[in-house]
Amino acid sequence: RAFLDGYNGTWDDIPVGARVTVIGLASADGEGPRIRVRHYQNDERPDDAWVLPAPNFYTSQVNVNATVAEPGDILTYTLTFSNTGDVAGTLVYTDVLPAELTWVSGALTGELTLAAGESRTVTIEAAVSLALERGTYFVTNNVLVDDGLGPQIHLSSPETMVSVTVYELYLPLVLQSLAVP
Repeated sequence: RAFLDGYNGTWDDIPVGARVTVIGLASADGEGPRIRVRHYQNDERPDDAWVLPAPNFYTSQVNVNATVAEPGDILTYTLTFSNTGDVAGTLVYTDVLPAELTWVSGALTGELTLAAGESRTVTIEAAVSLALERGTYFVTNNVLVDDGLGPQIHLSSPETMVSVTVYELYLPLVLQSLAVP
């Protein structure tokens, strides 16, 4: 929970993940996770603070249809972009498929404009590579979201375990002389 306060004692709650623009000096006072807005020492300027409306894409997420897969399986990733802010906003997303997957369908990059309170989904299908060597792989799909307002948002899917078993064929060569009738 963050606070904005002035010397007049008024307090406004700021939701988690909200972007805050402060006019004046912001300082930490050691009394918990909050922001206190005030001027330094005897500065006579008014202690003004405004909460500016902004989009908020921090609740966006990536899900996958399988927790276990084998080479050749198709994994379906559902990217759900949500704007929990109080104004519309535009985001650019980039899906960075891991090396163990091969793209099948869906847009790996795109630009979306979402109204306040709106959610939208994008579906991407990727195949587990047939060229994986023997072993167990934990595959996570990562998506970068850029809203142009701050640092990129990093989204990750739940892990999918891929087990690769290689069977070796053993055919002994047996030489035997045959009697000809």
